Amino acid sequence: MKIKRSYSQFKSIATSKSLQIIQGDIRSDYYHLLAFDGQITYEANVLKDGGADQIDFEANILPGITVRVTENPDWDLMTASFPSATTELQTYKKNGITVQTILITYTTSSKNFISSIQKTRV
Repeated sequence: MKIKRSYSQFKSIATSKSLQIIQGDIRSDYYHLLAFDGQITYEANVLKDGGADQIDFEANILPGITVRVTENPDWDLMTASFPSATTELQTYKKNGITVQTILITYTTSSKNFISSIQKTRV
């Protein structure tokens, strides 16, 4: 289930629940933010308008984000990179449009030896 929130609500929820924030679909006019809490996906947009939300986000949240989903027109390629994490977000696109996003959770911490994978459509 996706729940859209204002930036301040999103920040409050993500902070209080210690959720990892993912910067998705990087664009020139706003930041798109995602945070996963089990089956719930919280999302928010922060306009790049020089306002209070952008200033707060860039000063307090952006430096800590390690997972960024970048736009890639190839349907079959994963479009996120992860520094030794046990979860990955894969976004699949067709003709430049996101058609499916999947959160993958590995049961081990090593991607070289994985016993099982759980995929969750988000």
